Amino acid sequence: MCDRSISDAFFKAYFVELLNEIIVVLADNEHKSSFKPQYMVLARMVRLIDSNQITAPLFDASQPENSGLDNGMYVRQSIANLLATAFANLTQRQIEVFVEGLFNYNDDLEKFRNHVRDFLIQTKEFAGDNADLYLDETEHDIEQKKQKEKEMARAIPGMVKPSEMEEDE
Repeated sequence: MCDRSISDAFFKAYFVELLNEIIVVLADNEHKSSFKPQYMVLARMVRLIDSNQITAPLFDASQPENSGLDNGMYVRQSIANLLATAFANLTQRQIEVFVEGLFNYNDDLEKFRNHVRDFLIQTKEFAGDNADLYLDETEHDIEQKKQKEKEMARAIPGMVKPSEMEEDE
């Protein structure tokens, strides 16, 4: 069993900072090859906030400007501020749409991945070769193509070596 006070203290101290760092690394052109684990961690972190699994306030609740604020609003503001600072070429509306999309798609990894990828391409930080952002789809397409070729070869007697045949044939 985990002591709630320990997890609350951890989240209060590190959650927003970790979230910001994940976003910074995602937006860094040098880290395109690790896109999949990064967007998955980001989705999980947003889901924690969106589902109210983090109950301790991530902000200083004693400050008057934070009255009426909840973790969801605070994290949205934090992400929006980070992006507005990092990407001066984006409009406020583009940032708002991206942040809302993070919260709307965090339970559907495919939509979340596409949303994040589209945003990164919008930032123009990823101008040029974006092949690593499509690595999952490329690997899936290659696997499907190999499977189709095997099926076609099996349909023609003698095309598949006996040593390459599957057990059930």
